[in-house]
Amino acid sequence: FFMLFSGFFINMKQNLKIKISSKKAKICVIGLGYVALPCLINFAKKGFNTLGIDLNFKLVNKLKKNINHLSKKKFNFKKYNI
Repeated sequence: FFMLFSGFFINMKQNLKIKISSKKAKICVIGLGYVALPCLINFAKKGFNTLGIDLNFKLVNKLKKNINHLSKKKFNFKKYNI
């Protein structure tokens, strides 16, 4: 049983490596604060399919209008499919 189980995780690890190197990994970030939002933006800029989730509706609406609450600069979230 252990051999089958450990083989399963080895395959998962190899599959994840392949998805990351080919940019086919889907990245979801929960909470779009000071750490998570810049990470999400950087993953999107690198070509990953990203999804950001936050319960703060005001924040989400600002991001939909390309208003980054962490910076004075506008960021085109739609361009990167965030």
